[in-house]
Amino acid sequence: MRSPLDNPDFSGEAASVFGLMLGQSETEARARVEANPELVYKPDESNPGRFYVDDAAGPAGDHALFYCQWPDGRPDMGHVVIYGRAARLLAHGFDRLVGAASYEAMEPDVKAWLGPPDRSVVTLDVEMIGLKHTNHVFERRGIQVIDVVASGDAPRVYIILSKPSLMARSP
Repeated sequence: MRSPLDNPDFSGEAASVFGLMLGQSETEARARVEANPELVYKPDESNPGRFYVDDAAGPAGDHALFYCQWPDGRPDMGHVVIYGRAARLLAHGFDRLVGAASYEAMEPDVKAWLGPPDRSVVTLDVEMIGLKHTNHVFERRGIQVIDVVASGDAPRVYIILSKPSLMARSP
């Protein structure tokens, strides 16, 4: 698997992660997951039009690798969230994106590849429980880097492959 960092024209909008791609129908994406013995399909019961892709093996803990979303009832997938656990299965390069503690802590060559963010938007801030998400939007890459800070947990990032029309905007 080729590292996205080796591709100057990489765009999340055209990327494939274990056969999952933006624009797929939910049926198509589910079939890709169920055909791969390393992956487990797990519906998000409280959010129709979304499902998790869990790790069939690997270390104990949260088994979520990806979260596939069809926002607002769209027929085509609009987001693929990539969680840190997926790093062990991804090409070197993507593992360096999802394995970072924050956008600011990413290695200089990774940040150079991303380029400067088009915008940074706080999309969740619940002071009472110490939970905050800041989306750094890279439209040219079709990627959002979300800094996740949760009280009592180590900081981490989620990487989202996104359709440009669905990327975080300032309120």
